[in-house]
Amino acid sequence: MQCSHCKTEFSEGDSFCISCGKPLNFQQATAPSSSSPVYAQNVYYPPIDRAPSNAIAIVGMVFGIVSIPMSIYVFAGIVGLILSLIGLVRSNSHAAKPKRSLALTGLITSIIGIVLSVLLWAVIFIAAMA
Repeated sequence: MQCSHCKTEFSEGDSFCISCGKPLNFQQATAPSSSSPVYAQNVYYPPIDRAPSNAIAIVGMVFGIVSIPMSIYVFAGIVGLILSLIGLVRSNSHAAKPKRSLALTGLITSIIGIVLSVLLWAVIFIAAMA
C-alpha cells in the first residue's frame, strides 16, 4: 500500500506514514460482531445533601478569635459575642449540630477577648491614675 501524500510504501498495520508523518486513510475490514449492540447509558448523579451553613456563627467565631490578640478593641469581642449567640440560636433551630461547635467556639473566644479587654483597660486606667 502507498501513502496518498508522498507515495511511500507502508505496511498494513501502520497508522501514520513513516516518511511524511501524515495519518494514513484506509479502511480496515472488521469482522461483524455477534454481541448485542452497545447503547449509551445515562449516568445518575444523586444530589448532594448539604446542611444549611451557619455563616453568622462563622463570623462570630472570627470576631471572637480576633478579639483575643486585639484586646484593646472591646467592640470586637462584643460583636463576636452577639453574632455567636445568634449563630447558636440558629444552630439549635436547624438540625445542624456540627455547625453548633462554630458558634460555641465564637462564644468562648469572645468571652475570653472581653475579659482580656476589661483587664487591659483596668491596667491602663490604674497606670494613668498613678
